[in-house]
Amino acid sequence: WNVALDTRAEPFSVGNFFEYGIGQYTHSNPRLGQWFAYLAYKLEYFAPVATPVFYLLLALAITVLGLARFPNRGRDLALYAIVLGFLWFAIPSLAMIMFSRGYCTNYVYTAAIQLAMLVPLRLRPSGVASTAACVPYFVLGFVAGTCNEHTGPTLVLFLLGYAVWRQRETGERPNFAWAGAMGTVVGFATI
Repeated sequence: WNVALDTRAEPFSVGNFFEYGIGQYTHSNPRLGQWFAYLAYKLEYFAPVATPVFYLLLALAITVLGLARFPNRGRDLALYAIVLGFLWFAIPSLAMIMFSRGYCTNYVYTAAIQLAMLVPLRLRPSGVASTAACVPYFVLGFVAGTCNEHTGPTLVLFLLGYAVWRQRETGERPNFAWAGAMGTVVGFATI
C-alpha cells in the first residue's frame, strides 16, 4: 500500500495513474480501491473531498435499501441522520478506516459502490427492466465486482441467489437482476 514506493514518489499524471493502476492489477493488489488510493495520495484535495462524499453515499445507500425509496420527508431524513451516526458504531476501528487513505479508499469507497449497486435492484423489486436499463446495470455490477476480494463473493452469491429467487417467485426471467448478477460475477472474476 505504499503508494510513494510503488510510484517511485513521482507526481500525479494521467500516465502515472494508469501505470500504477495496471501495475497493481497485474502484479499486486487487483481491486478498484487501489486506483482511488493513488488519487488520494497524489492529489492533495481528493481524499478530503471524496471521503465525505463516499461516506454520505454509503449512508444513503443503506437508508434507501432499508426504506425501498429515497428519503424525502423529515422522518426519512432523520433516519438517514441516524444511519450516518450509527456507521460510527458499525464500522470496526472507524477512525483507522476513515483517516487512513489506504484503508478508506479500499473499504469505505468500495463498500459505498457495492451498496449503491444494490439500490436500483431494491427500487425495482420485480428485477425486470428494458435492455437499455440492463446494460448500464451490468456495467455497474462489473464495477462493484471489481471493488474488493473480501466482499465480492458475498455480493456475487447474494445477487445470483436473488435472481434465482425472483425467477422462481414470478415465473419470468428477471433480466435486470440477472444483468447485475452477471456483471458482478464477471467483475469479481477479473480480480
